[in-house]
Amino acid sequence: MALITGTAGDINLAAVDAYGLELVFWLSETATQGSKLIVTREHKVAVADDGTWSVDVPDTETMGQPRHYRMRAQWRDPNAFGEDRGMAGIDFPDFELFVPVAGGSLADLTAYFTTNPYMVFYGPTEPAQWPVGAVWVNSTSGDINQKVT
Repeated sequence: MALITGTAGDINLAAVDAYGLELVFWLSETATQGSKLIVTREHKVAVADDGTWSVDVPDTETMGQPRHYRMRAQWRDPNAFGEDRGMAGIDFPDFELFVPVAGGSLADLTAYFTTNPYMVFYGPTEPAQWPVGAVWVNSTSGDINQKVT
């Protein structure tokens, strides 16, 4: 399992625990990892009072098919009562989280966010920073390298 960590806050960067914030993660499509079938069932993660959260998920790096995680943030109406109180808000970040075996922070996993999961760098020198899964083609030697960690 790979650990993803992060901190959630509102637009003023204040913790949003009073609103019962929870994060929901799911796999883009059913996948395999070794002999295991991994389904797309949603996984809810509670956010602590200080805004911190963490979730253990199967890494996408060693899945038998190219997959990624999606997520949403949802919070309840603080003025409603009971377990069935309605959702006051839902955010759907446009992240495609490709999770390496080592996991990482949400900030690191989204730092090089691209809508193209097959990002290719082309040039004579290795990029200083490039995301796991991306490819660098050395324009001098023709060597092809994929970032794996």
